[in-house]
Amino acid sequence: MKILHVNFHKGCELDIEYVFNKLGHTVQSWRFDDGETIGDSIYNINYSRAQKCWEKYKDFFNTFDGIITSDTCPTSRPFYKIIGRNY
Repeated sequence: MKILHVNFHKGCELDIEYVFNKLGHTVQSWRFDDGETIGDSIYNINYSRAQKCWEKYKDFFNTFDGIITSDTCPTSRPFYKIIGRNY
């Protein structure tokens, strides 16, 4: 499987990469980005920022078989609509 790992933390990236590679999967780590926000504000992922992220990167996201998040749970917000959740 081709997995995207969304996070902000290098330690999480290395751990997830190690485990999934051992299981025979391909993993690509990606730091959350909405294409606009800089500095420490990047960690505050509200509805608007999640929407911007999804719109900017949805074609990229759809190239993966699965997406996991770690480190900070708000990084999962852009994907709520995929699973039919309103937030």
